[in-house]
Amino acid sequence: MQSSLLLPNEKIASTRKISVLFELPFWVGITCVALSIISFFMISILVPRFLPLSEAAKLLGIIVSGYLGEIPLLPVILLLIGFIYLLYAELKVLFKEYTVTNSRIIIEKGIITKTMSVLLPAKIEDVSVTMNAIERLFGVGKVVIMMQEDAQRPIILNGIKEPYKFQADIINLIGGGPAPKKISEDKPNGPTTIS
Repeated sequence: MQSSLLLPNEKIASTRKISVLFELPFWVGITCVALSIISFFMISILVPRFLPLSEAAKLLGIIVSGYLGEIPLLPVILLLIGFIYLLYAELKVLFKEYTVTNSRIIIEKGIITKTMSVLLPAKIEDVSVTMNAIERLFGVGKVVIMMQEDAQRPIILNGIKEPYKFQADIINLIGGGPAPKKISEDKPNGPTTIS
């Protein structure tokens, strides 16, 4: 988050980037790359010379020769699609950030069009964390923020690293954290009373 977006006397308590493992385009890209590898071996073994890259390149007026020209076209297309999805997932994660300051929660996202949402602590009713088995394995989870308006759906922040610490930062922001302990000084030499 840019410090120019902070209000006067506002300090950042916590900032989180999300994990790419919980973005759908990442898994679509991984699937396409895996299908590309499988289809390369299947076509190469079962149907040699099935629509090689050199034939498709001729249609575009490009001459491809040698071993590169013998590669089947389908795996090349799947590989390109997979890399495009992986690149998109990485960019999506790179341009998404959740920040807790001492006065608000800021949600920034967007690759081309930047969107910044602000959650004020007075409007937050509850903050919870959910983690399935896979999320626990990778140390990430979902932070669910319930707003006071009944009509508004909860705000779910997916793929948060150290979600319990992020939840604690939000609880401290909304004033639900542990109250500071006061030490009574009525009896200086006697037992200390905590109220």
